[in-house]
Amino acid sequence: GGSLETRKYWNNFLQDTDLLVFLVDAADAGKLALAVSMLKELLGDPRMDNVPILVIANKQ
Repeated sequence: GGSLETRKYWNNFLQDTDLLVFLVDAADAGKLALAVSMLKELLGDPRMDNVPILVIANKQ
């Protein structure tokens, strides 16, 4: 979940991650910049160095 409430738990799940699936609502331009920022933050974590990433842009 990408809500502010659930984002605080992301760090708990990065260890031993096999795959990152990142789903973004591409129709919401206001949140798209935030999604990019969050993805960059995740990718900056060294635990994600060798983790495959699937980015899905959903147009609701």
